[in-house]
Amino acid sequence: MPNPHAARPADTAPPDLSTVWLRTFLDVARHGSFTVAARELGWTQSAVSRQIAALEAALGGAPLFDRLPRGVRPTAHGRALLPHATDVMSRLTSLGRELTALRDATGGLLRVGAFATADAGLVPRAIARFRAARPGVTLVREEGLTPALLARVADGGLDLAVVSTTGGALPADAYELHHLLDEPLYVALPSGHPLAALPEVRFPQLAAEEWISGSSRIEGTLLDAAVRHGLRPRVAHVVAEWTAKQGYVAAGLGVTLIPALAAESVRQDIALVPLRDEGAPARAVYAATPRGHSAPPAVAPFLRALRAACPAGRAFPQPVRTAPAAPMSPTTPTTSTGRSPMSTAPKTHADEPDIDEDLVRRLVGARFPAWAGLPVRLVGSAGTSNVMYRLGTDMVVRLPRRAGDAESARREHEWLRRLSGALPVPVPAPLAMGEPGEGYPYPWSVFRWLEGETPVAGRPLAEPALFAEDMAAFLTALRGFDTAGAPASYRGDPLASRDADTRAVIAGLRGVVDTDAVTAVWDAALRAAPWQGPGVWVHGDLQPGNVLVARGRLSAVIDFECMGTADPAVDLIAAWYLMDGEARRSFRAALGPATDDAMWARGRGWALTIAVNELSYYRETNLWMADTARHVIGELTSGDGELGDGEVR
Repeated sequence: MPNPHAARPADTAPPDLSTVWLRTFLDVARHGSFTVAARELGWTQSAVSRQIAALEAALGGAPLFDRLPRGVRPTAHGRALLPHATDVMSRLTSLGRELTALRDATGGLLRVGAFATADAGLVPRAIARFRAARPGVTLVREEGLTPALLARVADGGLDLAVVSTTGGALPADAYELHHLLDEPLYVALPSGHPLAALPEVRFPQLAAEEWISGSSRIEGTLLDAAVRHGLRPRVAHVVAEWTAKQGYVAAGLGVTLIPALAAESVRQDIALVPLRDEGAPARAVYAATPRGHSAPPAVAPFLRALRAACPAGRAFPQPVRTAPAAPMSPTTPTTSTGRSPMSTAPKTHADEPDIDEDLVRRLVGARFPAWAGLPVRLVGSAGTSNVMYRLGTDMVVRLPRRAGDAESARREHEWLRRLSGALPVPVPAPLAMGEPGEGYPYPWSVFRWLEGETPVAGRPLAEPALFAEDMAAFLTALRGFDTAGAPASYRGDPLASRDADTRAVIAGLRGVVDTDAVTAVWDAALRAAPWQGPGVWVHGDLQPGNVLVARGRLSAVIDFECMGTADPAVDLIAAWYLMDGEARRSFRAALGPATDDAMWARGRGWALTIAVNELSYYRETNLWMADTARHVIGELTSGDGELGDGEVR
C-alpha cells in the first residue's frame, strides 16, 4: 500500500505543455469565444476545442473555461493559468527576437578588448562603423596589455581583442589571430631637434641620443632592434604612459619610439620621423577571437569594421612649420662629409645638387648683402620640388631641386607678384630673385614667410567644413583671375592624354594597391565629359605640403610651381588629398553648380593619376609622399570617395 507521507514528484514537477496549447488558450481567453479564436488562428472550432482539451488534460483535468450562452469565460483554474501563460509566451517571444538578432548580428552582447594605442583611434573608428550598421548590439569594451587580453579571450571573458606584437609570432593555441596591419615606427623628437628636418632616420644617427622608454630593460621592447644594429640605447627616463613620454620628449630630455597608431594624437612641439632600417621593428596588430567554441555572430561584422578602419596608408605628421630650431649640440650626428644632417637638405631625386646651410649663406651674402648676417636654418619638409631655408624670422629661401623646377620657380615668382593680395587667403609674396652661383646651377627665390601648420592626410582638421568652404572660396577667386598672357599649367593637358602612362603605373602597383578598384576609378573619370571651356587659373597641386592651416581653417596656400591655366577639375584633387567625406560634401556644395558630375569625376581622375604616380616614384625615397598617396588612393576607392553634393554618376 503506498505511503501517504511519501513525496509525490508528479505533483511538483512542471507540467509538460505545448506552446500551441498556451497560444490557443490565450486567444480564447482574450476573445471570450472559441469561434472567434478559431477564425483568428485560421483553424476550425473543433481544432481549437481539441487544443484546449489537451491543455486541460495536461493540467490535471480541471476545465479552464465555463461555457456560457454567448461565449466562454475562464474558470478559477483558467484565471490561475492566465498570467503564467501570458508570461511564458511573452518570454518565448523575447527569446525568439534575441535569437534572431544574434543570428543576424543585429542584437545581443559583444565584449571587445584592445591595447591602449589601438583604443586611441583604430578601435573607436571601428565601433563607430559597427554601431552605424548594427545599433542593436550592446558593446562592452575593456583596455589592457596584450598578454592579459589574450588570457581573457582564452577563458571566454572577451569575444574579440585587438592585440599586438613586435617580437615575432604570438602563441595561438586558445585563440585565432586575424592580421589587421603592420605599423611602421617613428622616432619622436623635439620639433627643433636636428634630425626633425629629415624625411627619415636610421639607428646609427640615433647613437648619441638618450632614450625615454617604458622599461629600463632593452630586451622585449621596441628598442630591441637597436641592439641588433650594434647599438646599446641609453634609457635615461622610464615612463610608462605615452602622454607623459611626450612631455619628456618636448622638454628635450630624450627621444622615444612610437608606433603609427599612437601617432594620431601628438603634441605640436614634437616631430615624428620614420625609422627606416633593415630589421627595424614594425608592430603587427591582430584581432584575437576564441578558438574551439562558437563566437557571437556579431564578431564577424565587428572584425570587418576593424579591417575597414585600418588605414590604407598612414602619413606621418610633419614638424610644425613655426617651431623654433634647436641649437646644434656637440653630440649631433654628422654625415660622411662632416656636416650636420640639420644643415644638409635630404635628396628626393638622384640628380639634385648638394644643398646645405653654408651654400645658402654664401648665395644670400653674395646677392643680397643686407641679409648676409641673418640666421639660416633648414625647414623640415617632404616637398619634392624645392628645398626651403628659413632666413631670419620672416623670410624663406626656396631653391629648386632640378632644372625643371627652376623654370617653374621663375614662372611662380612672376605671377605671384600679381596674385598676391588678390586672393581670400595669403599666398607667398615674392621678395627677391637670386641667380645661379657658388656652385649652385639654378635661379632661386626669397619669399615672405607664412605662418601655419602643414595638415596631414587622414588626420581630421578641427574645422573640416569651414576648411572646405575656405578652399572653395580660394578656388573660386583664383578661377576668376584674368588669364591674359597666363602660361599653361604643367597639368593643363586633357586627362585622357595620361591614360597609357597611368594604366602602366597602376599595373606596376599590383600587390601594393587594389588595382581593380583603382582602375575602376580611372575608367569612370575617362568616361566623364571632357572640359570644353577655356582654361582657368589653377594652383595645380593642392596637397597637404602645399597648404597651411591655423585652428582648423585654411590660413595660406603655398608652392605654386604647377600654376597656370587648365581644366578647373585639376584643383578638385584637394577634395581627396585634404578632406574626408563630410568635408568633401561641404566643398562641392560651396563650389556651386558649375562643379557638375563630369567635373567632379575628372577631379577624381586627376587625384588618382597623381597619387599612383607619387606612390610608384616615392615609395622608397619619400615616405611622407608615399603614405599620403596611399591615403588618397584609399579615399578614392572607398564608397565615400565619389561623393560630393551627390553621387557621381
